[in-house]
Amino acid sequence: MTKAFQIKQDDKTFDYRSPGRLDIEAITSLLIKKKYQIIRFLDPGRHLCAIIEDSNNRKFFFKIATSKGISIVTENEAAWSDAVANYLPVPKIYNRGYFKKDSFYLIMEYLDGPLVTLEVVEAKVEEIISLSEKIANLKIDKLPADFYNPGKNCQEIFLNKTISHYDAIPGEIRIKYELNTLLNFVKDNYSLLSCCTRHGDFAPWHLLISRKHNILFLIDGEHAMTQGVEYYDIGYFIQRTYSVWKEKELAIEIYRKLLERGYIKNKLKIILSARAIGGFLDESFATKPNYKAHEDFSRWVLDI
Repeated sequence: MTKAFQIKQDDKTFDYRSPGRLDIEAITSLLIKKKYQIIRFLDPGRHLCAIIEDSNNRKFFFKIATSKGISIVTENEAAWSDAVANYLPVPKIYNRGYFKKDSFYLIMEYLDGPLVTLEVVEAKVEEIISLSEKIANLKIDKLPADFYNPGKNCQEIFLNKTISHYDAIPGEIRIKYELNTLLNFVKDNYSLLSCCTRHGDFAPWHLLISRKHNILFLIDGEHAMTQGVEYYDIGYFIQRTYSVWKEKELAIEIYRKLLERGYIKNKLKIILSARAIGGFLDESFATKPNYKAHEDFSRWVLDI
């Protein structure tokens, strides 16, 4: 269990990235008892998901955590959705609860649309930036994640998470790509960042277009917090676009648009430096890690 993905609850430590196993037959029985018909299960990951239907032929999305650690962040997602439902386009939650003691589940609005494509992001860059700004400006009650992420304030929480990501990267990778340069920049400047609300996983694959509503919907708020730092969500989006989608030019275009809006370059560099470290950590878990895009991204960030 890497410390980068640990959270504490009731003096116990859990991992929110390591999936467990669920008995699909038992989950099927749970849904049948609740009078739902299963249309199909979706490929399991950290959650087991399904599209289900009630007696009135209304479709819903079912999502159940496969471990206690994943349940904790899924409860945070539920709290986030409840808090922002009147302000942001997020799926409505109709039912929630625990299956046995470790598997938290949600029954949510089914959104009949695809995740955004490259073409959609290119066409809606300004709208996506504005959505990240709307999130940052939200004034909502604290969420569970504000308490189980260590740090006395938003800046410390951000720094502690960045350090935990860095420490979890294999030592030879940290040395080879000189990741200490990125970390030292974050350490020297993190206190400049102001507190604000964040979604925490603001990536292209967490945006979809609902055919029914014809708007962008934001999903998967498992890592949402009110004790986030400014620019985090859009910086996260840039790093994911550059290093995961491998759309360098689009990522740089988003960055340039931020500068045109008056964003402070040095503050953006703090976020992007932290996200570059996070990208190396994610890649280290791949079956055959390829750090090329992450190396390119980190060099670009350091040259800002």
